[in-house]
Amino acid sequence: MTLPRRSTQITGLLSVKQEGKGLGKITGLKKAWKQRLVSMSPMADLTTSRTIIRVDFSNESQKEKTSILLENVASVQRTNAYKSYPYAFEILSEGRSMIQLSGQNETESQMWISAIHGFLNSRLLDESHENGYGIYKVSVIDNEDSAFLQFSGSYEIKVDKAGITFTSLVDGYVVEKWPIESLKFFCFG
Repeated sequence: MTLPRRSTQITGLLSVKQEGKGLGKITGLKKAWKQRLVSMSPMADLTTSRTIIRVDFSNESQKEKTSILLENVASVQRTNAYKSYPYAFEILSEGRSMIQLSGQNETESQMWISAIHGFLNSRLLDESHENGYGIYKVSVIDNEDSAFLQFSGSYEIKVDKAGITFTSLVDGYVVEKWPIESLKFFCFG
């Protein structure tokens, strides 16, 4: 049994490509990318306490609607596999791609990735972050400033008494670590 978690939902027009014969038959998407109105919302599986992502697809006229549930989602990450879709990202389960999506630009794709990370980590984000300490999921959008700093993508930020640590959500690598004493201005809370 699944119940909707909060009213959190993201909706927008994306290019969609799905792998696997089963999903392709359900949505009418086989090997070609198709423009679809996509709506995603998190659901809680009451038997396992895992997050399930409900994905609703419809064509631009909204006459054809299809819904799928993505279970056992492990991660969401950017993919460079499609030259025609430079802003593509994919949702993975157990090392295999479940669905590939692409926004019209970097900002749009990063917003979707961030929302999906929020769905997957909503239990963590629901907990109180006493005095600002805790773990946060963030996305640094590609722009002129992030290009100059060579710092973009999805990160987990851990804030504790020792400092702030940025860890890549893609490979688990600690990208940056700042001791609290090195920060000129920092406010908890």
